[in-house]
Amino acid sequence: MIAKKNTKKRARHAPTPFLNPCDFLIFLQTQKKTMCGIIGAFNHEDATTIITAGLELIKHRGRDGCGLYDGTTLQHAHTPNDITPSPSPNQVAHVLHSIVGHASQPLLSENACLVANCEIYNWKTLCKEEHITAKNDAHLLLALLDKYGIEQTLTRIRGVYAFCYWKQDEAWLARDIIGIKPLWYANTPQGFCFASEKKALPPGARELCPRTLLRYRLATKTLDETTRPFFTIQEREHDLNAAAKTLSTLIETAVRIRIPEKKTGILFSGGLDSSLIAFLLKRSGVNCACYTVTTSQRSPVVARAKKAACLLGLDLNLITINKEDIARNLPAILGLIEDSNPVKASVAITTFFASKKAARDGNKVIFSGAGADELFAGYTRIKKERNTINKDCYSELLKTYEKNTYRDDVITMHHCLELRTPYLDTDIATYAFNLHPSLKADTTGEDKIVLRRAAHLLGLPAELCSTPKKATQYDSGTTKALTTLAKEARTTQAGFLQRIRPAPNPRLAILLSGGKDSLYAAFIMQRMNYPLTCAVILESANKDSFMFHTPNISLAKLQAESMNLPVVLQPTSGTKEEELNDLHAALKRARDQHSVEGIVTGAIASNYQRDRIEAVADRLGLKTFSPLWHTNQEQELRDLLNAGFTIILSSIAADGLDKTWLGRELTTADVDALAKLHAKNRINIAGEGGEFESLVTDCPLFTKTLRIEQARTEMENEHTGRLIITRAVLKPKNPSSEHLPLRHADTH
Repeated sequence: MIAKKNTKKRARHAPTPFLNPCDFLIFLQTQKKTMCGIIGAFNHEDATTIITAGLELIKHRGRDGCGLYDGTTLQHAHTPNDITPSPSPNQVAHVLHSIVGHASQPLLSENACLVANCEIYNWKTLCKEEHITAKNDAHLLLALLDKYGIEQTLTRIRGVYAFCYWKQDEAWLARDIIGIKPLWYANTPQGFCFASEKKALPPGARELCPRTLLRYRLATKTLDETTRPFFTIQEREHDLNAAAKTLSTLIETAVRIRIPEKKTGILFSGGLDSSLIAFLLKRSGVNCACYTVTTSQRSPVVARAKKAACLLGLDLNLITINKEDIARNLPAILGLIEDSNPVKASVAITTFFASKKAARDGNKVIFSGAGADELFAGYTRIKKERNTINKDCYSELLKTYEKNTYRDDVITMHHCLELRTPYLDTDIATYAFNLHPSLKADTTGEDKIVLRRAAHLLGLPAELCSTPKKATQYDSGTTKALTTLAKEARTTQAGFLQRIRPAPNPRLAILLSGGKDSLYAAFIMQRMNYPLTCAVILESANKDSFMFHTPNISLAKLQAESMNLPVVLQPTSGTKEEELNDLHAALKRARDQHSVEGIVTGAIASNYQRDRIEAVADRLGLKTFSPLWHTNQEQELRDLLNAGFTIILSSIAADGLDKTWLGRELTTADVDALAKLHAKNRINIAGEGGEFESLVTDCPLFTKTLRIEQARTEMENEHTGRLIITRAVLKPKNPSSEHLPLRHADTH
């Protein structure tokens, strides 16, 4: 792509002269690493407005310069205000956060353009291997893309990135496989656009799934998706000492290649993860400052952080905040993360105040221990089921871009800090899924076993190697402070946050079965400010389907009607594995017709169902929410009843259950009876082993009650049978009315 030269006289702080590609390459200096924000639009009638306004909204991501290319002219300037707006419907732009030196973008080659937010750690090695003369990692990335194309290039680079590669009639969007660097896009009748942050785009923008490559064709205005493979669970390594030795080398390397030449800090809790990174940084000669946030000097995190900093000989910056500080800054925090999820908000508060202090101290980079819990079973919900630890770790890592990385990126970049996350290195992740589950957690409750052994081998003091896992939001006191603020406002945490940020969280589809779990999960997500947009119902012809609930599934349509939700109905034969194609078709329709961004499932313990649903959703770029996963099954039933759910059993298949259980409303006494059966026969109290299926006839989500007017029972034996409902209607809710008894026609 050839850029025109500017003929205008340069004013003070005006754009640099427009450069042709050759001049541009000479302009670059050697060995520069830059982080930034990117934005662009193609075939867009409002491209000028999107770029101009968007650059202003993401300028905090790069205050060392900016640039724009519109297919003809390349500009570089000090600030977005110095860029001359272009009338072109096709343009890309960039704001620069320079870690070392100054390397402006967009980058141009003979027939392509690149805007990238990247750090490629092996770029010098690749330059030697490919005999490429590159001035920095982004320039090397452009050269590889020109030479090999996007898919082959991405298999060769090691690092984190989000970029747009514009070559003639095609524009490719991609981000690193875990999703550390953010990228959002919007494809509307007005055109296609993308940006590092959602707030810079028109309503309806989607976060690009890290496993998806997007190709936008300018000539036909069409969008193609290509799925990239994620990590593979192999579990080949059983030897703890050998695993710890290998892991220690991988972690040491991951930290070393991320060490910048600028002043560096670390988000510090005094726990294993952050202490190990701080220890390795100091051993490498980096004088990093530690930043810890607390709401009280009596918080557990204070004593732990002080002890760890003392043992490591590091400077500790203890930032004490109160609920007034939190309330005053919450509008800014929620505006940055663009989410009112209480858990995200609680964690975001600590990152915000730590980053603010780190930036004031002159840091350009800040490290984090993020990723260690996901990869090495640090969460309690992962440790509960030892045989499925790696599957749970896989699920956590798959979803970390939705849960964690975007939140952490936008907050740190707001304070002009580049976030480094060594544990999320792809080499570490690959090896973590090669470890046998016993190396991550054991029956005694110990977690991160191999990580603790690796830390010991690296020389971390023994007291820090054994530090137990503590959740940041609880340990720092931010969750407690939010609870207090909510109580003072006479509402819930979610309600309080929604008052501050009324904009909804991602739009969700319910994978609706008609049973208790799918509806209770939807209820939980709605309470956390996620709008329920449609109901996806799979009608399986196989009554023994492992994937989909089948008893009385037709009544799910009435439930959806009671919730005022449109239905995406998908028939399926129920053939094992083939039924996933039907799920894919249904979720694709929900995404395309109802603009959903994610799905909510009632998965509690079935890896078979959860893993397959997540895989299908991920291929479609949909986020998956399973708020009941590994919840205590007895407590779930009690919570359901306390929340106002009316539930009947629609099938039974377990010793201790008989015909009298079918069709009757579940009560607290029934939960007590199920708990006794669990103690006696080891049945799953919530029916997760197929012991029973349920039907919800009323709940807080419903505007009307589902009344069963006619039904019959069909028993296979004393303990196995189904309730066949032949007539049901929706009736207005009337708290004083009694549920009519079911009329049964018994069939044995």
